[in-house]
Amino acid sequence: MIDAALGGGLLAFGLTATSTVLGVAIGILGFIAYRRSGERPMLYVGTGFVLVFWTPLLSLVGTAVLPARSMMAAGYALQGVQIVGLCCILYGLWTPRS
Repeated sequence: MIDAALGGGLLAFGLTATSTVLGVAIGILGFIAYRRSGERPMLYVGTGFVLVFWTPLLSLVGTAVLPARSMMAAGYALQGVQIVGLCCILYGLWTPRS
């Protein structure tokens, strides 16, 4: 029988992995759209999605690798990466098309 904590951990890992794969797929589509159209805003949108959706995976790996003392600093750094990614998406959508 699977322990409840292990089952919850597997569920969290599965959801994180799924969101990461979907986010990277969207980011790749953004890069493909940028290469086809040559419009720089699509490059920012693709980069933003990759940054936003890779952060949970990095957080998951970080909890297994980093000591407990540096987890707070790593959490701040990962939040910063997500904010930069969201700003890239916002800039890419806000920028007027030429």
